[in-house]
Amino acid sequence: LSPRFACIGRWLRWRCLGWALLWCCLGGLQVARARDHIVERSWLEDPTGRLTWPQVQQQATQPFRETLSRGYGTEVVWLRLRVDPHADSERPAPAAQPEELVLSIRPSYLDEVVVFDPLVTGGRVGAVGDLYHPRLDVMQGANFLMPIARGDAPRDIWLRLTSTSTRQIHVAALTRHELDALALRHNLLASLYLGVVLVLMVWGMANSLLQREGVMVAFVLMQLTAGLFGLSTSGILRVFWPLAWSAQALNTLGSVFSILVVLGGVLFHWRFLREFQPARWAMGLLLGVLAFSGVNLVLLALGHVMLALQNNIFILLLAPPVCLVCAATGRAWGVAGGAGSPALARPILVMFYAVFLAIMVVSATTGLGWLPPTEWTLYISQLQTLVSSVLLMLMLQYRARLATQQRQQTLLNLE
Repeated sequence: LSPRFACIGRWLRWRCLGWALLWCCLGGLQVARARDHIVERSWLEDPTGRLTWPQVQQQATQPFRETLSRGYGTEVVWLRLRVDPHADSERPAPAAQPEELVLSIRPSYLDEVVVFDPLVTGGRVGAVGDLYHPRLDVMQGANFLMPIARGDAPRDIWLRLTSTSTRQIHVAALTRHELDALALRHNLLASLYLGVVLVLMVWGMANSLLQREGVMVAFVLMQLTAGLFGLSTSGILRVFWPLAWSAQALNTLGSVFSILVVLGGVLFHWRFLREFQPARWAMGLLLGVLAFSGVNLVLLALGHVMLALQNNIFILLLAPPVCLVCAATGRAWGVAGGAGSPALARPILVMFYAVFLAIMVVSATTGLGWLPPTEWTLYISQLQTLVSSVLLMLMLQYRARLATQQRQQTLLNLE
């Protein structure tokens, strides 16, 4: 094979490694699924936000499967969940079968979820969410947890959801035994994500000290924001949040980290693509995307939380095609002499940004509620951050290797 096709072959192997990591994570999520006691799910939307629980019970609902995603909006979303206490009657029960069930509500960045149960006097069981301090929850954990009565017959419980972030929600009614197993697996997956991000950040720091390159510093900043984002979205940050610190500060930090991870990613790609000398208008577009991402922090500081987070999702849709255009219009390969050309070949660079575009589009459209949601889509943001970071690390390592070979060849030519 020619050197160019050999380079493409090596890149495809690295790409397959990244996708293998993605499917391992997805497989872990599938294994982590526990059989719950919710046998039927449906929802309705309250545009005014004034409907009470008795009024909502008279409204028509629409069925959904497992996970509901309504994107961004100010409307209140009501969920009707049919709980069957005997849904797992064919399974062998533990020696001490608990009498109560626990609602496990994900993701861990919803503002408020109020639970209503006909077995409770007055109907209201309680509320969980970012508006409430995690240390004051009835049950504490990385996800929102709410114990409910097991009951003797199937019944409908209702959840009232409001959130300034994307309104994706997955609810499962589990026994304590099932909840412990599920929490253990989810915590292991969160640890895997944070561990990989930490390793990549340390790798970037070591290379930035050795090579003295600005692109490595940008990579370290990107991994730092990815780690902070993972701490927030996985619920680990709320587990260790002190009682003396306010719940509003925790909620605000989650929004800040969501914007910073996108800002850090765009900053890295702007710094990385500069060395390929894209068309000036293309780099101007990418610089505009970077400035737009910074504006979201200003909007957040002014209190426009939903607008800032929604714009943040649109940046995930806008930045990848702009990066792809920058990669395709690079002029650095036209420099005379092998020493002046970039280490990475144009096909490899364009191929990477095509894959990057596909990953980001899936992530953004899921957050906006444009794709049919499933349980694993709750973690699409972490998965795309993880896979993109691994692919970038492999590409940077490959770039450094080729650059070293170029320098050695230059020294030989000089001799």
